[in-house]
Amino acid sequence: MAVAACAASVVFLAYLLGAFTDRSAESDVAAKPAAVRPTYPQVAPASPQAGIEKGTLGEDSRCSAPFQGPAAVTWRVCTRVEADKISFAIKLTNQGATRSTVKVRLEYARASEPFHSCPGAPGTQSIDVPAGKTVLTDADQCATPRLPTPYAYQGVGWVVAPEATDSSYQLSPSAHVYPGRPVIWKPEVIG
Repeated sequence: MAVAACAASVVFLAYLLGAFTDRSAESDVAAKPAAVRPTYPQVAPASPQAGIEKGTLGEDSRCSAPFQGPAAVTWRVCTRVEADKISFAIKLTNQGATRSTVKVRLEYARASEPFHSCPGAPGTQSIDVPAGKTVLTDADQCATPRLPTPYAYQGVGWVVAPEATDSSYQLSPSAHVYPGRPVIWKPEVIG
């Protein structure tokens, strides 16, 4: 019985000590002048290179924010809407000091349908990206006619190291295409 009473006293004392310590810390922060209160770093706005690109393939086109890899290559999936067709491409940028070779696959999605292969593209292909340079896949090889009914379109891309056997796809911004109306992009560039 004495052991139980002693244990209960220790627990109660620990509770009081914890509550007192927490309150004194709060009052200590509140008592400090504003100049001494802790501050948190301000997050700088993202550079234009970090977000969606507008106009990369020409008028009324958007490319996704960049994806990293493999090696020093960053890449984006792009879509362009024209009067008669929707086209897709992958933009590859080698930020390294040596040439990089990557494996690329490009397809497109329309509304809720499964992915579509590009009619003129070779499927998975190997592309060399020179050091410090940017390469675009041929958008004319991955295009589909613009239909007279409303649809949403997205480019679907994979970029991997030459020896890779699997990967996850990435998407371009969605182009919501309506007859006789401007394209609605989602997400869209602000500003």
